[in-house]
Amino acid sequence: MRKVKVYAIFIALTFAVGWTSAALFPPDEWYRTLNKPPFNPPDWVFPIAWSIIYVMVGLAGGRAWVAGLMGVPLLFWITQLGLNGFWSYLFFGLNSPGAALIEVFFFLATIIGFIWSTWKFERTAALLFLPYLAWVSFATVLNAAIWWLN
Repeated sequence: MRKVKVYAIFIALTFAVGWTSAALFPPDEWYRTLNKPPFNPPDWVFPIAWSIIYVMVGLAGGRAWVAGLMGVPLLFWITQLGLNGFWSYLFFGLNSPGAALIEVFFFLATIIGFIWSTWKFERTAALLFLPYLAWVSFATVLNAAIWWLN
């Protein structure tokens, strides 16, 4: 039962950060007027993709916690969560795709760091982060394309 509570806390924390940043800095008229590449997904894809990813990120953090990986893995997990929310502020809040593009490389580094630091000791947590790495890598390419086109 303790594990279920830990997983629930980590998932709730992940959603709290994700939904708060989305509520505070939603796509607005500025975003709608930007030139976007042809591979830009429709708006409805983002909340679905992020919701699935947030569950996986929360489970990964919970698994690392339960496994006792409190040091570097937890630091990477907390930092990636903060950078996830900060990206929305930079891109949508400040209307700055350039600043968001710089930040997303640090964001990616923390995701890779979490995978690296958990791979040997808690492989499932690392594997749960692989779709996150793929999605944020795609988002990086999308961010770069929007910056370039505008």
